Amino acid sequence: MLSRLSLAQVALIATAWLDLASSAQAALSFTQVTSSADYPYTVHQPTDADDKPPVVFFLHGSGAKAYASSLGENVFWDGCGYLLRQYSSGAQTSGPAATISQKYLTVLPLMPPTDMDWDGSKVMTVVNQVLSKYSYDPTRVYVLGYSRGGWGAWRTAFASPSTFAAIVPSAGSGGSSDSDLQKLIDNKVAVWAFGGSNDEKVANSQVQAQIAQMKALPNAGSDDIKVSTVQGADHGKMGTEPFTDADTWSWLASQVRGGGSSSSTTSTSTKSTIVTPTSTSEPSSTSISAVAANAVKPTTSSTSSKKKSSSKSCPAGKRMKRRVKKRSPSPAPAPAPAPNPVVAIPVAPVHANRPRSWAPAHGVPPMLKMRRV
Repeated sequence: MLSRLSLAQVALIATAWLDLASSAQAALSFTQVTSSADYPYTVHQPTDADDKPPVVFFLHGSGAKAYASSLGENVFWDGCGYLLRQYSSGAQTSGPAATISQKYLTVLPLMPPTDMDWDGSKVMTVVNQVLSKYSYDPTRVYVLGYSRGGWGAWRTAFASPSTFAAIVPSAGSGGSSDSDLQKLIDNKVAVWAFGGSNDEKVANSQVQAQIAQMKALPNAGSDDIKVSTVQGADHGKMGTEPFTDADTWSWLASQVRGGGSSSSTTSTSTKSTIVTPTSTSEPSSTSISAVAANAVKPTTSSTSSKKKSSSKSCPAGKRMKRRVKKRSPSPAPAPAPAPNPVVAIPVAPVHANRPRSWAPAHGVPPMLKMRRV
């Protein structure tokens, strides 16, 4: 039968099979827990078979609770939730999105709309409940957060510093006491904080000051505490950019509870080079290239350039007049597609500063399978 098919037909069949396999691989399943804890939360178990995977708890920013109405919607706005959504939709099937989907037991708590801040002790009820139910690597438990969730990551680590190997707060640092920071130092909890150079809500200087404060305390290790600046990032972009950089995950994977690391904390990715600070007296700033910088930019073809060079016989003003006469009225925008019946995760509206790159092609909601507990 294959002998009767043209090469184009064979290629089309192969492409269809590859697309089917890719979508099947990217589809993820989640478990929602809405009771028996101070915060409801969503759990994603890694797709790779690992008896004791590392665990990541990610705390979202306040925009997530303000711009969505249910657990299935909220937890996929920022950071780790954003990465899981990208992978599940097929928008990103490699890099950090694949790493967290395949390798990490990921927990996404949800802050109730009535709360103003994350409570570290309440987050710990979620942590303890998850760790009692799932198999995991006890030396590799991490808490990450963005904005209000960044402060929540600090508070959670202060509440139980012996639980965590490392924390990664983005656009959420400042105002902590020396005694709380000393707890992390004494328990050898590694810290990598991020600030945006153009953050209009949480000043980068505030993030830098907290790390400088921590590094000035007794026994603070220069390799375990560091800060980086995301150049050009405003507050909205800080919800994704530090977490979509491969260096963040390379560093995190090397951190183990009680100090030490399985590899060097200096790593290089295709997006940026993040260097561990070497000075104990002054925090370092490192540029991370924006995700949008990797987007394909429209290029001018050679044909269009030839047309420009041969435009002497037809003045630009006349060409424009003819185009205006022939131009038809712009069609009305197409209505938004109906949400996936499996789980309602809206494509719009979004936060004014929130990147829209997570929206799947053609506005189709991603494949997210929810199981409520």
